[in-house]
Amino acid sequence: MKRKQLIIIGTGLSACQLAYNLLNDYDVIMLSKGDKQTGNTVKAQGGIACVMDQHDHLDSHIHDTLMAGSFLNDVARVEKLIKKAPNVMQSLIQSGFLFDQVDGQFMLGKEGAHQHRRILHAGGDQTGKRLICHYHQLLQDKVTIIEQATAVDILKREGRCIGVRTVNHYLERQDYFADAVVLATGGYAGIFQYHSNDPLMTGDGVAMGYRAGAAVNDLEFIQFHPTLAIGDQQRFLISEAVRGEGARLVNGRGEYIMDHHPLKDLAPRDVVSQVLYVLNQQDEATYLDIRPVKDFERRFPQITDLLHKNGIDIKQGLIPVQPGAHFTMGGLAVNEQHETTVPNLYAIGEVAATGVHGANRLASNSLLEALVFGKDLADVLRNKPPMLPGYVLENLPTKVQPLDMSIEALKKANETYLGVVRSQTTLKLFEKELQALTITAHGPIYHPAKTLDRYTSENMLLVSQLVLQAALNRKESIGAHKLTNKDKQAVRQ
Repeated sequence: MKRKQLIIIGTGLSACQLAYNLLNDYDVIMLSKGDKQTGNTVKAQGGIACVMDQHDHLDSHIHDTLMAGSFLNDVARVEKLIKKAPNVMQSLIQSGFLFDQVDGQFMLGKEGAHQHRRILHAGGDQTGKRLICHYHQLLQDKVTIIEQATAVDILKREGRCIGVRTVNHYLERQDYFADAVVLATGGYAGIFQYHSNDPLMTGDGVAMGYRAGAAVNDLEFIQFHPTLAIGDQQRFLISEAVRGEGARLVNGRGEYIMDHHPLKDLAPRDVVSQVLYVLNQQDEATYLDIRPVKDFERRFPQITDLLHKNGIDIKQGLIPVQPGAHFTMGGLAVNEQHETTVPNLYAIGEVAATGVHGANRLASNSLLEALVFGKDLADVLRNKPPMLPGYVLENLPTKVQPLDMSIEALKKANETYLGVVRSQTTLKLFEKELQALTITAHGPIYHPAKTLDRYTSENMLLVSQLVLQAALNRKESIGAHKLTNKDKQAVRQ
């Protein structure tokens, strides 16, 4: 009997967890826009939030998640995420994954807005990298991984998803058909000028899904991490775990920035980012003082290496930092079975708007979501009946319309208008700018004359428009959506 076929668009943690749990049920094809380690998982420095200590409690983790999300979270899904976490962690450990320990006890870290130490980590600040290496070893020779395959369009028949159209780096088209298609493409923080993400995280999954008819939700909620280091060559993330180990945020005079808040430097990320943003807008430099952190280089080897490569002298103890786009709480709306509003099209990980994060994600809940909901979707798909063989009618655009905004110009505009602090006035100015552009919001975009950059530009334009509309519709400040009555001085000339 022919085995069922599964296509997963993405090769990050949620994709790997799903594939691993369906090895006995499906022939799995995983598609990566870059190489198989492309994505945000390998960059994850913090860890996985999970109740593992006898003094901690599931209700405490649930409360912290809801509090960080300004209580806009889907409570039932939050409870599902937190309560399933310990068993999923045990399964991960049983598969051979090693978390950092001392004398047989887990080294649990503490991060912003958590009441207790509950962050499991591996290799100090290399949790994401080690997780991906672990899963790729588990999946080796058991799944088909196709690299340099850019997913362009969701293929549908009679309203149902039946496959995906891709192009490779030679611009050769390939259609894949399957019994189930899963988007695990990550978020859209890459549409900003300054961000912590892999450069390929430009909202492709949200754009593809939306053009295919899938509903979106919560797109206005974009988490800006307060500590992106300002290096010679790039901005890069300094994990919140560094502040959890004692680092402090200071201004150029050495004054503590967050002493006014009850949680001080470990206040929720949206709160800290907004404070730093205001100071930076006043041309005041902000720094992360790492001198209180014991054995910094041993505890954070990956960050230490990044600091050295970017010309930042850690011996001085002060790292120049600024806020930058980090995580997107919104995405494609999914039901309890992780299915979008397009039948047979599923979404997991950052591309999915599950509601667990509310208006702002709690630190280290993202890797947890990938693992718990990756396994949960596997349980859903395991007994799914097979589909009929796929085919799709050709319906290509007759010509390629020119684009009037470059990728870099769009990133700068998003930084200006959709950044840490927004105003209704400037949002409406941006709306007029985007209304003057040609943006494909429905139907396929494949065309043999288009380049890979062209597909990326079209996706980024559509996602930017959708985020803008969501921000305009959200009239009140809440969580990561901060509105001001003052017009920004940073409006582009």
